[in-house]
This record gives sequence, C-alpha cells and structure tokens, in this order.
Amino acid sequence: MNKLVFFIVALLVVASGILWYGLSPNPTKSPPMRLTVQTDFTQNDSILTAYHKITNKINECLAQKQWACAAENLEALSAITPKDPALWSMLGKSFFMEEKYEDALAALKQAEALGMLDSEAIQMKYKATVLHSESENLGNIRSPHFELGFENSEALAASDSLFATLEHAYDSLCLLWDFYPSHNIPVVLYQSKQYEGTSPKPDWGAAIYDGKMRIPLRIMEHWPEQRSVLIHELTHAFIQDMSKGKAPLWFQEGFAQMLDGTKIDASLSSSAIPSLKALQKSFAEETDTALVRKLYNHSLIMASRLYEQAGHFIAIKDFLLAIAPTTNIPDTEKFETELRNRFGVNSEQLRTGNP
Repeated sequence: MNKLVFFIVALLVVASGILWYGLSPNPTKSPPMRLTVQTDFTQNDSILTAYHKITNKINECLAQKQWACAAENLEALSAITPKDPALWSMLGKSFFMEEKYEDALAALKQAEALGMLDSEAIQMKYKATVLHSESENLGNIRSPHFELGFENSEALAASDSLFATLEHAYDSLCLLWDFYPSHNIPVVLYQSKQYEGTSPKPDWGAAIYDGKMRIPLRIMEHWPEQRSVLIHELTHAFIQDMSKGKAPLWFQEGFAQMLDGTKIDASLSSSAIPSLKALQKSFAEETDTALVRKLYNHSLIMASRLYEQAGHFIAIKDFLLAIAPTTNIPDTEKFETELRNRFGVNSEQLRTGNP
C-alpha cells in the first residue's frame, strides 16, 4: 500500500484479532423486470388499449428501476384489473423498493388474499413487516451522515460515542475511496432479538449489514476494543452504495476485513480452498464455524490479490461504479468483464492465485 492508503487504514484499524460478521449482500433484491399480462379482457377496445399502454409503461419503469414510476402506473392499472394478483405483488415489491413499507404490506396482503404470493414476495412481506415495525417502534436521531434507530434509553445514552466513531470512520473511508455515499446511512442500536434484521442472524455473527448497520448494544459495552466492528459494517455500506449491491460476497467481506484490520490467517490459507460458488453466496447461511472462518479468510486473500492488481482504492471504487448499472446484463457477467478489462484477472484466478 502507498503511504496515504497505509495512513488511512491505520486510522481505521483500532482493534486487533479476528472478528466475524454476517452480511446480507443484496438486502433489497430487485423485483422481476417485467409485468406479465395474465388477464383476459371482455372490456371494450379503449379499455384494452389503455391496459396495454399502462403495462408497457410499467415494464419500461421496471427496466430502469424507477420504482415510483412503476408504483404509480401499477396503481392506475389496478383500477382496470383489481383482481390481478400479479399486479398487487408487483406493486408491493415496487413500494418496498421505495422504502414505503406500510404500502408494500398492504399491496402484498392483497396479492396473498387473491391467491398469489411467490417466494420472493413472501420474503419481501416479512422484511416489510420488520422494517415497518422498526419505523413505528424505534426512536430516531441523526448525525451529519447517519440516521440511528435506538431501542431504549441505554442505546440512546451510547449514541454520542457511536456517532463520534462512525463520523470519524466515515470521513476516513470517503478519503480512502474518494467517494461520498448518496444518502445518510441507517444504523440500528439494539438489545432485543426482534431488531436483529430482516434475515436470521447466525450465532457466530457479531453485527450485520442488511441495508442497515445493525449493532448490538453489547458492542458498546466493550469500548473501544470493538470499534473495528463498526468499520467493517460501514465498509459494507460504502461498497453497497458504490456497487448497488452487485459485488459478490467474497469481494464485500474481503475488503471489509482489509479495512477493519483483520490479518490473513496462514494456518487457514494452507487448507483446502473454498469453491467460488461458496465464496459468492451469503456466509450467514453457513452453520459450520470452521468453514465460515475459511470463507472469510479466503475472501480477504482474494481482496488482497485484487488490491495488488489495482494499486489503490480509487481504482477499486471506479470498478464498483462501473458494475452498478447492469440493467440488461447478468450481474456476474458484468462483474467478470470489468474485472478482466480493468485488472487482467477473473474471480477464479483470484481464488486460486494462478495467473
């Protein structure tokens, strides 16, 4: 690393030892990109024409991920086909992407009542329930770059220390990446299990990022030794914003560990290398802690190899910005193409260390 990068990383690294974290890599998965016409019409030609016009507009909005536009037109279409469950499911998903969780729940419940709720919609309904509950029940305060949901007076009392650390780390990461997040970063400081997140948190996880930085209050009880937890999760938030959720797990966990100060464990790196498939899916799904350690360790190895090819974090940032707008190209294909074009490697080469 050059001197500037080394200095910035030194600012971020404030704790020693290996800490293990969970991440939901794509906390708000994009809805299907097209609304399929499922309703037979007996209405007159003018209504049929209006139906197809609105449907075409909806698909255009979805293709561009313009969720407000999609929701507006789906609501207009519901006046023509109020009993189309696919329409209500898509409306719920669009509201969810807008973070209008109460509206999303209402639409998804309507789809369910009409007999259609696919597995993605079921998961989204659960997440919307959790997030709506949080908006109703958690206290809320802000700092210049963070929005904190706190559960109780104990969490509120810890907020000053938390904000100070987060703002310092935020400034350091902005300087390191030459990037400024597009919005305030949401944080939840909690004690109760109900606020652990929108997906089950593994027993081995200390904190998690699922679109919000979720920090157990007990982390604040071991201060300042646990500050690296915040740096790790904040790095996830930066990568999520830069890549729009398109970076695979090994990339996200590897760079989060690089910046929280985790060191490569040589005893783990000498064992069998995890498969690329295992390194790309959510580590939070794993229950075998020995395998989890290998996955995290090898993610750090791959990120370190990529950094050696890139030379500095700004080149990594430019890469992430390039893979973000992948509307019509599979995410993996775009990721590999940009990786090869910019750094002359692919994920498999980074995994094995072979050119």
